[in-house]
Amino acid sequence: MGQGQFLGSSCFLRAWFFINVMVLSRSALAQSCSKSLQFQNGDRKSFASCVDLSVQGAKLAWSLDPVNNTLSVAFSGSAPSSSGWVGWGLNPTKPQMVGTSSFIAFSTSNGTHLLPYNLTAATQQGSPLITGPIDYTVLEKDVEISGLNVSIYVKLILPSNQTLLNHVWNRGSSVVNFEPQPHSLSQNDLLGAKQIDMSSGAVTSSGNSHQHLKNRHGVINAVAWGILLPLGVMSARYMRPFSDAAWFYAHISFQCTGYTLGVAGWATGLKLGSYSEGVVHHKHRSVGITLFALATLQVMALLLRPKKEHKIRKYWNIYHHTIGYSLILLGILNIFFGFDLLVPQKKWRHAYYGVLGSLGGITLVLEIATWIIYFRSDKEPSGKPYGETIYSAGGVANGHDTRRSNADV
Repeated sequence: MGQGQFLGSSCFLRAWFFINVMVLSRSALAQSCSKSLQFQNGDRKSFASCVDLSVQGAKLAWSLDPVNNTLSVAFSGSAPSSSGWVGWGLNPTKPQMVGTSSFIAFSTSNGTHLLPYNLTAATQQGSPLITGPIDYTVLEKDVEISGLNVSIYVKLILPSNQTLLNHVWNRGSSVVNFEPQPHSLSQNDLLGAKQIDMSSGAVTSSGNSHQHLKNRHGVINAVAWGILLPLGVMSARYMRPFSDAAWFYAHISFQCTGYTLGVAGWATGLKLGSYSEGVVHHKHRSVGITLFALATLQVMALLLRPKKEHKIRKYWNIYHHTIGYSLILLGILNIFFGFDLLVPQKKWRHAYYGVLGSLGGITLVLEIATWIIYFRSDKEPSGKPYGETIYSAGGVANGHDTRRSNADV
């Protein structure tokens, strides 16, 4: 097996080893909430427990009656606009949108409303959300809307011995003919789900737990596609004049490590997709699939690389370079698509701006230096045929050879 074939196989082995490595985290919540709810008509509700849900500034207070299997809940949140809506509900199977029996509050010209809605897969796909019966028996319900602040009160009957409940909530900016319109897809509006033990108050699972995986997905892919692959190309282009071997091993090491991490990032993306059925970020997803496919073809091309003397080597070089530069451009583009979806703190976006600026600056300096060497060497008679390697005392290759040899990467 040749050097290229061996290293290509190594890339595949390392990449597929990481495909099944997934890390999920759990998070705890601080208690910063109120155990009472005051209505404008003077009615006051008191509760035994409460929790700050942390997402969208929402809070939940409740009292559980295990004898009668009833749950009294006060959910407090804020609408994004005066014409918007706020909703809370329970999902009997998972802390997710689809399958949730919800209560959605909003204001119209004829007053405030708190109506029941079933959230289905069709709803997630964009079908109109129409009020209708839900899966729980409701004993009492009320709503308080003051400006953008919304408080929902519901008392309902739970199934026997069911205290571990999946809470789901969200908000939207408009309501049309009593049909709440879709909420935004920003990070903060995709995390409204937590599993809470209503008897102990313990948050045993959180919709925010997937955020850790999202963060890892973003970091892994930014390092793989946005840092390591560009470094691999730079090592091939600018290290070769100084060493016949070091540039090749540096190039392969950067590219194989980048591909391996890229596979791990691709796998985390698939896992995240399974957590949000029906939600498709088309641009990010399409570019990600294209990246993975092209990167895999690039590794396969390494396995099939012809010898330098072969007549089709120049065509292989064109293919290899075209795919390589395309991967860098698409990778950087998709990183910014990811920033738009994750909406991280500005320091992370600025940090990547700094990385790109550094890589770009180094590339510019090395490119200028390479051309200077080329023109200086071109003016000096070498006594050697065009394209043959000529090393000075400092070990710098003739500029002709530098330009010609780069095509053999």
